[in-house]
Amino acid sequence: MYHTRNFTAVPHTENIRNRAVSKPKTVSPYTALAFKIFNRVKLHLVLYTFCFYVLPLILSSAGQRSVLLALVYPALNFVLTLSYGFRYGFIKHYIAIPLLLFLPASFLFFKAYSYLFALSYLLILCIALTIGALYRQFVK
Repeated sequence: MYHTRNFTAVPHTENIRNRAVSKPKTVSPYTALAFKIFNRVKLHLVLYTFCFYVLPLILSSAGQRSVLLALVYPALNFVLTLSYGFRYGFIKHYIAIPLLLFLPASFLFFKAYSYLFALSYLLILCIALTIGALYRQFVK
């Protein structure tokens, strides 16, 4: 009626050998994809963050900040997006990264109309990513 078990003096040491050879934990495909994308854009995130948030703090006058909006940011967007397109092809998710980093900075450091520059940056991003992807396709 009663079931008897053989207990050892230290029950937790009984299966140590089985625990040491455990299976590796599996990562979901979405998590693996997120890490892959993050590793690809890590340098770009740092550069965009520096340019969008640190440069306006360094530049004190409104004239210098307007040069940032009109000349530096479009050139930066074009060059970084072109390099990303050369390396990885046309990946549409990349277009959101500079825009999502620029919009809060536009409200923090620039005048009220500066968020409208995001539309021109979007056009520049699309053109540069397309040129980079086409160059990658024809070279390889």
